[in-house]
Amino acid sequence: MKKTIAILLAMLVIIGCASVAVVSAATASVNVNGKDYNFSQGGTMTYTVKIQTPVKVENGQFDIHYPNNILKVESVEFPLLNSVYCNYEQTVTDEILFNFSNASGYEKFMTTADLVVVKFNVIGTGSGNLTLDKLVMCNMDDANIINQVSFTEVVEGADAETTPIVAPTAPVENPTEAPTQASPDDPSVQPTQPPTEGSEDHNDQESEPALSAAMKIIKAGATFTLGVTGNKGAVSFKSDKAGVAKVSKTGVVTGITQGKANITATVDGKTLTCRVVVSTKPKLSKSSITVKKGKSATVKITGKAKSIKNKYKNTKIAKVTSKKTATKIKVKGLKKGKTTLTITVNGKVKLKLKVKVK
Repeated sequence: MKKTIAILLAMLVIIGCASVAVVSAATASVNVNGKDYNFSQGGTMTYTVKIQTPVKVENGQFDIHYPNNILKVESVEFPLLNSVYCNYEQTVTDEILFNFSNASGYEKFMTTADLVVVKFNVIGTGSGNLTLDKLVMCNMDDANIINQVSFTEVVEGADAETTPIVAPTAPVENPTEAPTQASPDDPSVQPTQPPTEGSEDHNDQESEPALSAAMKIIKAGATFTLGVTGNKGAVSFKSDKAGVAKVSKTGVVTGITQGKANITATVDGKTLTCRVVVSTKPKLSKSSITVKKGKSATVKITGKAKSIKNKYKNTKIAKVTSKKTATKIKVKGLKKGKTTLTITVNGKVKLKLKVKVK
């Protein structure tokens, strides 16, 4: 009898352990800002980014990285849709890049406001990290104040009763079915692209020309291609501030230096506009160097566009010996003395380098 009871107890322990293993295998753990959140496979996770700024902000950019073996994007919502132009891009399957530009709602950020709400489906098990990468936040004078902005991340689970936070006058439908379908060249993922002047509501949306982006934030030297869809005729591009961002005949936009520019595309009698914010300036890694006569020293350039050659203004005391496409500049000392070399980057920005030759 005792032996039979012992066998039954052992079987119950084995069954219990197996049940725990099955339950554990069907759960997922996501770490957000240092805290672990557990979800059941097949459930949902709602992730909200709230921000508060000390001053009015003009535009910004940030991205989130998430474990795509555990989470799959179901929808992206912008609570301030009626006052802030927002869009997002998903160039890789585990990252979402968000851009926003204020229309009239910048004062809302001076109190805590929900900026983005992302709903994920929990498709896998195991553990992973969801991280927020704060890139740039510009005030009304185009200065980056990202270090002064307070970001709050809120996580809600599948069992929580939540109401989607969407502006009632401009509801957002699911802009993407799956991470791999989102693309910056697909107008369906630009849920808040501002309407162009003179546009009308037609049933045949494909016949209406549209830009791949209504707003972009890039660094100096960076490029992106501005696409046009739904057009029947030729497209002509133009920048209102080529010294900030220039555009080629094929729509390739290049950041020149910090500032704002409007890139317009004229097609089929319509003018479409993409607002481009260049968040940085080209600069040298050093403002001055010391080099021995007959020897060389190196200075790095950041914010240089690959397609634009540098221009060098040398002197009798020192000269640049690098190729015009270089990002690492070699300066050779010719004779003892002090001088200043001028390096023109991106065709517009002149950088001064003080050189002392011993």
